[in-house]
Amino acid sequence: MRCVGLETCTRALSVALAEDEEILLDVRDRDEHPRAHGIWKKFLEACRDAGYGLEEIDCVAVGTGPGRFTGIRAGVALGMGLRIALDCPMRGASSLDVLAYSVGDRASSGETVVAYLPRPGSDSYYARSYIWGKDGPIPQNDIEWLKEEALELLGRRSTWTVGPDASRKTDSGAVTAWPRAAELVRWVTSDVSRPWQVFPLNYMMAPKVHPSDKGDS
Repeated sequence: MRCVGLETCTRALSVALAEDEEILLDVRDRDEHPRAHGIWKKFLEACRDAGYGLEEIDCVAVGTGPGRFTGIRAGVALGMGLRIALDCPMRGASSLDVLAYSVGDRASSGETVVAYLPRPGSDSYYARSYIWGKDGPIPQNDIEWLKEEALELLGRRSTWTVGPDASRKTDSGAVTAWPRAAELVRWVTSDVSRPWQVFPLNYMMAPKVHPSDKGDS
């Protein structure tokens, strides 16, 4: 199965093409103010140079947030356009789940993982906890908004902490990463039986903000 992945929920935009878990193309935008249409143009140029055609795509995968509203909307809209044009299935995964999945080459069964992302325009963070299972990260809670001290405490209690700022965990369990389309598309092509959610509800969630580990308001 050949699948294209779109991750536009944060400033680290990326588009990737995979075939049966093998990454064929991985295009990333490192501009200060990236735009979804810009990264897509770069991807099309890379496809042309490598001799890949869009008509060969069997599936579309999109990151569904949490993250920037405009970025999520652009990625999902582009994915829906491709799904209609190519008459192929569309699958989606939380960008936090994709972050957690990115430690798969290091995590062992039963270990705990915390994935987090900065919440745009705020001093809090999106975060989610996982147990590493046989086929990947298993969410242990809903996506939460955490203040910095609560996130740091959660990180100290976990085996792995993955996000854009590795200083939140000072030992070897800290992994610096952003959600990447390459991880998204590799995950999708490795588990075609999973009921992937497409509708991007995550950026509209409004859970309680926990300023401390006790969740006091």
